[in-house]
Amino acid sequence: MPPRSLAVILNPAAGNRRAGRARADLVAELEASGAPFEVLTTRRPNHAAVLARDAAARFDAVIAAGGDGTLQEVASGLLAAEGEAVLGVIPLGTGNDFARLLGVPEKPAEAVRALLGAGVVPIDAGIVRWREATDDFLHEAAFVNAVGIGFDALAAAEAARFKWFRGRSGYLAAVFRALRLWPQPHVEVRCTDDGAPGERIYDGPFFLAAVSNGTAVGGGFRLTPDARPDDGLLDLCLAAGPLTTLRVFQLLPKAIFGRHTNEPEVTMRRLRSVTLAVSGGAPIHADGEGLTRSATEVAVEVRPGALRMLRPAG
Repeated sequence: MPPRSLAVILNPAAGNRRAGRARADLVAELEASGAPFEVLTTRRPNHAAVLARDAAARFDAVIAAGGDGTLQEVASGLLAAEGEAVLGVIPLGTGNDFARLLGVPEKPAEAVRALLGAGVVPIDAGIVRWREATDDFLHEAAFVNAVGIGFDALAAAEAARFKWFRGRSGYLAAVFRALRLWPQPHVEVRCTDDGAPGERIYDGPFFLAAVSNGTAVGGGFRLTPDARPDDGLLDLCLAAGPLTTLRVFQLLPKAIFGRHTNEPEVTMRRLRSVTLAVSGGAPIHADGEGLTRSATEVAVEVRPGALRMLRPAG
């Protein structure tokens, strides 16, 4: 069987420009493999989605070379395309949470070799829709790893200030800054896990809601430690109630290891969809990329098996 043809969509700014510095190593490994390939470089926000949509008709696999945000854009492009291309990832960002879940090696050359021999597995995708306080337009975005609403999204936005940190340390720095800014607004949360009308599971002040396909966000915070990307469901971690700064710092170390799930302020659910109505609005991120800072109505749902993804053996 001939090797897969690969479109590698490289975001040179990812990982504090680590991705751009890795280009030569990627090209050398791809040339040595003998596989047909093309490296496509992103030049602006959402450019990866446009490149992926075009590449889907010309290549067997479309590879996101960057961070979780690059993966989110490439996946969005493939979801909008009509081709049969599969999705892959070379982790060159700061967090790389979904690539870690899939077992993709961190070193670029090793990642290329692993993807060339990888199998194809179905992966769920997520869709988030929202309305903002300033308009009545229904916005929409796809995600692969997680959507964060509330403090999680505010911290993700603030993390852009700390891009030179690797992994969890940059997110921790952003957490300290975001704690001074988050007002803990009122939220009503309803979820659907069996096709029935949405059940109200919470009504009151809230801290964050992570709706996840993967196990971790922010470079290793295991907010949804039992999530599986191929079970046809999303996992919700809702941290609610008026949380003091002291209590936040008590919970954070637990969240790193996924040991927060039985704490009284935390609700964990596995569901098909969830809606949130937020008084005053809240920020949202999709795979670490900020979508808005003022969503008043948010709806998240799963698309089971919507993506076909390269997953290294083992």
